[in-house]
Formats: sequence, structure tokens, C-alpha cells
Amino acid sequence: MEEQARQSLREGREDMARLALQRRHLVTSELKQLEAQMNDVEQEEHRLRLTEQRLSAQIEAFNTRLDLIAARYSAAEAQVEINEALAGVSEELAELGQAMEQAERKSEYMQARAAAIDQLMKDSILDLPISAGTLSDLPIASLENDSDVEAQLQALKQELG
Repeated sequence: MEEQARQSLREGREDMARLALQRRHLVTSELKQLEAQMNDVEQEEHRLRLTEQRLSAQIEAFNTRLDLIAARYSAAEAQVEINEALAGVSEELAELGQAMEQAERKSEYMQARAAAIDQLMKDSILDLPISAGTLSDLPIASLENDSDVEAQLQALKQELG
């Protein structure tokens, strides 16, 4: 454009030279504005890249934290299941222990009873031939109504009496 202005002045056309210089000035001014805008855009692009990196890091940290929370929850859930299972085993062991204590008490009671019966039999306090069954198995009820038994009983009473 400067060359156009020189050419116009050589031809004696000062108005065209002025117009060419005005255009040159306008284009230079616009070029400076565009360069400034380009510089601003580059700075904005750099700022946006930094923001993107920061956001990516935050997202990664969030995902890591989420994974950690999920792992902790799973571990806690497993611990609860283990504790519940152990509690169930403990309850079963406690019940088994109680059943064993009850069986021991019954066994001790039966042994004591058998020893007492043996002692009574040794001391001739107990002479009943009851080995299997109870007194209700014997035909005592039918004997009570028998008149011979009643007569014998009366005779014994008179002898002792």
C-alpha cells in the first residue's frame, strides 16, 4: 500500500496516495487488534487447559475416593457377616453347653438315685422285686379285693397286736 501511495504521488494523484496511506493505516490498526485478540485467545486457551487439568485431577480424586468408599463399605459388610456368623456359632455353642450341663445333671441325678436304691436294697429296707416297670405294673389292685388277703392281714394284726 505504501508502494501504491508512491506510485500515486508520481502520477500526481495526491488524493489516491492519501487514500492508500489511510487504508494502510487502517489495515495496520486492524492487524494490531487481531494480534492482540489472538494473544488474548492464546492466554484464554492456556487458562482453559489449566482449568481442564485441575478438573481432571479433581474428577480422578473423586473417583478414587468413591472407589475407596465402596471398598470400605464392602469390607464393613463382610465384617458384619463374619460377626453375625460368629454370633450364631457362639449361640449354638452356648446352647450346646447348656444341653451338656443339663445332660450331666440328669446323669448325676440318675447315678445318685441308683446309688440310693442300691444302698436301700443292701440295708434290706427295700425288698421289692421291681427291676423293670413300676408298682402300677404289679397286680396289686386285684389283690386288694381278694378276701384271702384280707383275712391274712387281719390275722397278722391280731398276732402283733
